[in-house]
Amino acid sequence: MADEVKVYDQADIEANRTMCILMAIFPILFFLVFCVDSMKDSPYSKFKANQSLLLVFMSIICGIIPVLGWICYIVEFVFWILNLVATVNNEAKPLPLFGDKLTIIK
Repeated sequence: MADEVKVYDQADIEANRTMCILMAIFPILFFLVFCVDSMKDSPYSKFKANQSLLLVFMSIICGIIPVLGWICYIVEFVFWILNLVATVNNEAKPLPLFGDKLTIIK
């Protein structure tokens, strides 16, 4: 299945671009969507926060698994790069494998 690009309002994307790029660079900042007023009602910001939260969960899981953790970290790094590139290009691409299936932040 090819990655589906979700369509969001361009004004919404532009208004929250800087904060979404920060969340893409530092996934631990996913909570910004709850703290910044302009992001609370933004579907695009919530989507990007969800992708960042999934990367944080993946990092925690990689830390728990002793041997396969190294392979998991490499996969996580690739997912992080893909998420960062999509965010900088104002695209709403979900993470491969599970990004479109798991929605925690609604």
